[in-house]
Amino acid sequence: MWIFTKHGFYSAVCARQGDGRYGQAVDPNRIMVRARVHKHLDALKERFAGLLRDCEIQEFPGSDYAYRIFVDKPVWSQVLVGLNEELDYDNFKSEVADFQGDEGTAYEHSLHKVWSVMNRLQEGEMMVEQPPELSQEDEEILDRIWDERGKESKSSLVQPLFDGPLDIIGDVHGEIDALQSLLGHLGYDKDGNHPQGRRLVFVGDLTDRGPDSPAVVDLVSTLMKEGKAQCVLGNHDLNILLGHPKHDNNWFFGKDYVEDGIVVPQALADKEIRSKVLDFFRTLPIALERNDLRVIHACWNDAMIDIASKSRDVVTLYHEQHKLIEGSFPELDSDDTERDLAHQNRNPVKLLSSGPEERTEPFHASGKLRKVGRVQWWKNYQGIFCVFGHYSILDGQTRGNDSTFCIDYGVARRWTERREGRTGGFRLKLGALRWPERVVVFDEGEEHAV
Repeated sequence: MWIFTKHGFYSAVCARQGDGRYGQAVDPNRIMVRARVHKHLDALKERFAGLLRDCEIQEFPGSDYAYRIFVDKPVWSQVLVGLNEELDYDNFKSEVADFQGDEGTAYEHSLHKVWSVMNRLQEGEMMVEQPPELSQEDEEILDRIWDERGKESKSSLVQPLFDGPLDIIGDVHGEIDALQSLLGHLGYDKDGNHPQGRRLVFVGDLTDRGPDSPAVVDLVSTLMKEGKAQCVLGNHDLNILLGHPKHDNNWFFGKDYVEDGIVVPQALADKEIRSKVLDFFRTLPIALERNDLRVIHACWNDAMIDIASKSRDVVTLYHEQHKLIEGSFPELDSDDTERDLAHQNRNPVKLLSSGPEERTEPFHASGKLRKVGRVQWWKNYQGIFCVFGHYSILDGQTRGNDSTFCIDYGVARRWTERREGRTGGFRLKLGALRWPERVVVFDEGEEHAV
């Protein structure tokens, strides 16, 4: 059995007879209690010192469940009774966070992953969307961002935007050829220099769906290191940073992206690329602003911006807010849609990177059944001009009001046009808004005034 407690996670099975090797008969009267973290068994022994004092923690390097103790079944039964008697809370994940503090951050993070997977099972969505199974190596890379909290960025998540003339580029989504073509039409040389001293700003969602996400990340990160570009974090980038497998970020986990039974051609990441991508995304702010201009991936909300401006690390802020929101839903039978909307609309990281949502009639999108839809927040926005992406609005459609402009022209799904044999004259485009000129330039060279 698997047992999740505030002390740690354990897998309890019957020990094998004899020398314990595979093939030996099990001993129904003796239990092997296994753990993945040494401290979890330490904590269990400390909590039940009278019962487990003489149980030595044995190490099995390189094996599944590296740490184990062996205990007689009647004794283990007493441990289980004791764990049951100490139940005095109404939210397990919050209790783990309070009980273990900062030392238990990685464990708490893992519990959120387990909750998410089992919630999808409850909704029947596991039959629709199969997240890629992570190897131990992948998990180590993803969990590193939790284990090294001392390496958090020293900058606020809301940072000053470059001064001077800018070219603000929409969601790139791995379309490296479109990006390089667009930079050429904007007048940048191969090193990202512009003869008029212009600089670049990216609205996030650098990755997923397109043919070469690693190349896009490499180019943008290089431009940023040289002071020629800025970038905010998008929701696709955030999913990778949080270790949330989605059907269209399989490339990051070294797996093919398949849609409608067809493999979408993509460059796949290896361990080195995954490490570089995580390190880069961890440095990105969630918003940029100056006196005449704001840049965000999905939604500008003053209250949420204020919260984000007081934080230095997006992963920490996300999970702190997730815990607070989850703690406000203690009832086991609470409305799942209400819970989902609360996490979307009350977590500043979620709201700013993927926008507000509301209840809708159920519909299918991105391989899953959805019961919430996007809110066009920009219709009611008034203030400093705000440029955003995320919403994949086709050319010719309304994309903002007098104070807002969506620069995402839907290039994320250009692969569908290539699949149909198209090599140019694309309907789905990558665009850049030139500021202060308010002219949009596209990757195939056309341009028009806003």
